[in-house]
Amino acid sequence: MGFIVARELDKPFDLIIVRKIPIPMEPEAGFGAITFDGIKALNEPLLRQLGLTKEEIDECSSKVIEEIRRRMKKFRREKSFPDLKKRLSYL
Repeated sequence: MGFIVARELDKPFDLIIVRKIPIPMEPEAGFGAITFDGIKALNEPLLRQLGLTKEEIDECSSKVIEEIRRRMKKFRREKSFPDLKKRLSYL
């Protein structure tokens, strides 16, 4: 969908790969998400309820980062991200 919108607006298209961080005992559910560059957004109330340790969180995150890197290499190759500061006046 993003490609179609970018094409119609005559704008560049790119991918940003983000993945959920799965709960170890219930991998279909997640307790957060992580970006290709390692930025995490965690559901802190859920983490307290689950009782996951920092080590468990880091281990789950590392596995997800490996998958993100694999996908980045496959889908983006070595292409750099566009410089959006040149395109947006408010940045």
